[in-house]
Amino acid sequence: MSAITNHLVRRGLEATSHLSPITNNDNEDRRQLSGWAMLVFGVTAVVFGLIAFAIQYTYGTLVAVLAAVEDPHPDIYEPIKDPNDPNKTANMVGSGPNSPLERPAPVTRSLRATILHLRARAGPWSRFRGLGMYLCLGICRSVLAQLFTFGHGSTLINPVYSLGHIAADIVSATLELAWVHIVISEPSAKPFWRRIPGYSSWVKIAPAVALRSVASQLTLILPAQLGLGAHAWRMEEGNPFSDPDYNPRAEIIRAIATILLAICLTVLIELPATVTMIRVAASILSEEEETIVPFDRTFAGKVQPAILGGSGKIGLLDAWKTFTWPSRIRLLKVLVKTFGMLIAVTTTCGVFFAAESMLLGENTFVKT
Repeated sequence: MSAITNHLVRRGLEATSHLSPITNNDNEDRRQLSGWAMLVFGVTAVVFGLIAFAIQYTYGTLVAVLAAVEDPHPDIYEPIKDPNDPNKTANMVGSGPNSPLERPAPVTRSLRATILHLRARAGPWSRFRGLGMYLCLGICRSVLAQLFTFGHGSTLINPVYSLGHIAADIVSATLELAWVHIVISEPSAKPFWRRIPGYSSWVKIAPAVALRSVASQLTLILPAQLGLGAHAWRMEEGNPFSDPDYNPRAEIIRAIATILLAICLTVLIELPATVTMIRVAASILSEEEETIVPFDRTFAGKVQPAILGGSGKIGLLDAWKTFTWPSRIRLLKVLVKTFGMLIAVTTTCGVFFAAESMLLGENTFVKT
């Protein structure tokens, strides 16, 4: 759903960049944003954009991945006695003097608990772990998508657009696999580019990435087809409400239907496919690497190591089936909270823009 929003905003800016306010006479002076207004609005947009990106990456991406792989029922261990003091026990997760065998609560039970856990295990900048690989993945996908679409796939409803992005996702699958491994594993001294696996791992993860990519494109295209079918008007046409073909009730219904369709497709198609891809990637994690959250490498006995003749990874269907309902609800809570924070940031940004426009007053525009 966020991809739909980003595309529509970008297309809207492209459509309006060459338009000017309506004038009754071509000789009348036109107005444009002043230098001060562009500077103020630009800085505001950059600041709030960075805040929104940090929230989305930390909570909507990183914490969501941890919630997708965490084992909600980890093994219970009896606390180890400190040899120096028999009355003290080793510092273990979920252990305490009054209830040594109490089952620990999930790390991703709340956003705050997850961040505190990451700080304790990976340091103060752990909320941005894997960011280097994430940015590298985004750049590679963008370049590959341009190559596969021959530069002509910018239209959202163009099939070339979808096929190009699906191909880009599949080709760069090992980069996404490495990113998932960086996020779910303990800190490593290796630079992120040295953690990119080889072709054998690509063969294992490519089907899951393809499934996720197709689901993502369907979630993007179907609502866009419905939304872009709305009555379009150009700025030079004047007031759209004066158009006899304009039906505000139908347009409102179409907009609501587009949003509801996007939400339903995201929850019912894209989210399961994304979780499946993440869990398949997690099953390929090397035995030498420890995970940063409790993690069942056998996936309830569904994964058999390659050394014993198994595939060494979980199947697509089993990856989703072993994702329990409590874990699904926990993941949905993470995503809903993240969405709420992004709405709050967007609203605050709008308030800042309005306040800045009022403060600038007549200095907002200059005549050309």
